[in-house]
Amino acid sequence: MVPTLSPPARIQMVAPGVIVVLVVAAVISIATLVVGWVPLAVDETPWRFRAAAQLLSSGPQLAILLALIALTGVVGEQNRAVRWASGGAILLALLLSIVVPFFALDLIAMRRLQHDDVVDAFTRDGLRLGVTSGVLMLALLWVARLGFVAVRIDPSEKKAKGDGLI
Repeated sequence: MVPTLSPPARIQMVAPGVIVVLVVAAVISIATLVVGWVPLAVDETPWRFRAAAQLLSSGPQLAILLALIALTGVVGEQNRAVRWASGGAILLALLLSIVVPFFALDLIAMRRLQHDDVVDAFTRDGLRLGVTSGVLMLALLWVARLGFVAVRIDPSEKKAKGDGLI
C-alpha cells in the first residue's frame, strides 16, 4: 500500500517546482524587455520613450509573477522564496520610481512629434501608464513590506541546536 501525503505535505512538495516555473517566466519577461531595447540609442527621445513605455507596461506582469512567487512561498512554507520575491518587489518599485519621472518628461517632448488628431489620445495613454505605474510602485512597496513581515523569524521559536530531520 502506498502512503498518501497530507495536503500540507503535498503543497510543500509542489511549491519549489511552482516557484521555479514562476521565476523562469519572470526571467523570460525581463529578457524580452532587454532584447526589445537593442540597439541602444539613449540619446534619442523616441527610443527612450519607447523603452520606458515597454518597461512600465510590463510592470504589472512582473508584479503578478513576484506576488505569485511570494504566495507560493507562503503557502509552501518556503521563506527564502518569499524574501527573494519581496526583494524583487522592492527592486521593481525602485526601478519604476526612477523611470516614471523621465517617462513623464519624454511624454511632454513626444507630444510635439504627434499629429494634431492623435495628441489627446497619446496624452491620455501616457498619463494612464504613468499614473498606474506610480500606483503599482506603492503597491509593490506595501506587498514587499508585508512579505518581509510574514517570514520574520521569531527568536523564541528558533530550533534548539541539534534539531534536524530526525
